[in-house]
Amino acid sequence: MYTFFATLVRRQLLGGDDDEDTEHCPTNFSDLSQADPIIGNTTFHRVMTYTSAATMAVSVALGTYMILGQMFSYREPRFQKHLIRIILTGPIFAVFAFIGVASYRAAHYMEALLTLYEIFTLYSIFTLCVEYLAPATTWEAQLVLMQSNSVFSFSSFRRKYFRVVQVIPVLIIVTLVTIITHARECWQSAESSRAAGIVSIIGAISTIMAISGILPFLMKQTTLLKKIDPQIVGKLLAAKIIVVAEIVISLIFSILSWTDSFEPTATVSHNDINVGVHVFSTGCLAFITTICMLPYYRPGQFEKAPWVAAPGDGHWTDTTHATRRESEETGPPKPKEALLLPRNNKQPSPKRSPLRAVWDVVNVSDVAIAVWRGIKLLFGRPRLQNRAGMEPNRGYAPVAQGGEAGEELPEYRRS
Repeated sequence: MYTFFATLVRRQLLGGDDDEDTEHCPTNFSDLSQADPIIGNTTFHRVMTYTSAATMAVSVALGTYMILGQMFSYREPRFQKHLIRIILTGPIFAVFAFIGVASYRAAHYMEALLTLYEIFTLYSIFTLCVEYLAPATTWEAQLVLMQSNSVFSFSSFRRKYFRVVQVIPVLIIVTLVTIITHARECWQSAESSRAAGIVSIIGAISTIMAISGILPFLMKQTTLLKKIDPQIVGKLLAAKIIVVAEIVISLIFSILSWTDSFEPTATVSHNDINVGVHVFSTGCLAFITTICMLPYYRPGQFEKAPWVAAPGDGHWTDTTHATRRESEETGPPKPKEALLLPRNNKQPSPKRSPLRAVWDVVNVSDVAIAVWRGIKLLFGRPRLQNRAGMEPNRGYAPVAQGGEAGEELPEYRRS
């Protein structure tokens, strides 16, 4: 372990190659501007560095504006903590990309850390949808509500949930392998390029699996989600821009680097084209993503308009008579129509402290727990019952009640 960290610090971060390293690793970072200047003393590397600094500054400024807006109107923790994590995608990618462009020694490690943060982006996108569709305060209560969804079967939800959460352990392993590989192997050696290519493909496959679980789930629930949040589609698609584009770019650069297809020119060095361009493009994507998020993640979203509340929050409308009349006239209501109802003439939830928002965002225990839940959902068969002992299934429709504090689940009636 000591040898690993010593090699990492000496060769990759500080650049203190000794004679043995120079002999076995002839390619190094001693000169980041090996190419000729484009104009005057301005090299291609300097142009990328200045541009990355500008995009980072804008991304961080806009991201901070949106995040502070959520923190100081923190009324719906179950939703807003995921919104903040999604907003952070742009600024974090922009900062890491700038570091990678400014210092090629750190570029590969910044790319690995960016891959790691994709976990939080994908998980938050999917979990936000689940929170909207099953607004309960406990996981067991959410499962009961999801079992009654009329748009898709519960078995389909189980598979999609596992597809999303599998990305968590896979990308963690991919990140660790990437860091270890670049620390131990010579930079741009055949072994390093081959390992990086294989790891990138594995990470891309895992990410694609997660997206394949999110997209169908989102598309089938679009109508209902828009009733809850008219801008939900824009919120989620804006965040997916950088994830999907990063997959494509990483695969392209990994394969081209693996096959040694990049050829330096007089003004673009080997380091520029093999390292700098990739992280530079990531910074540009982060800038575009942050701009696209701005109209949808507006501050004060939860200040005026009352939001959908979890059963037992005291904000559910009593729809017993309405659903009975609808049943007599048009047949039994669909679960999705009786389940999620906005607060009518109710005050917004009390505002929480911004420190509570910070803690909810950095506390990643929910991400770790999600992996275990995904395994249990895929390989187990949860048998949940409501308060009356009735097992909810597709033959029952939930009826929202204006319940009392502490009530966990809506009442069920046979449809």
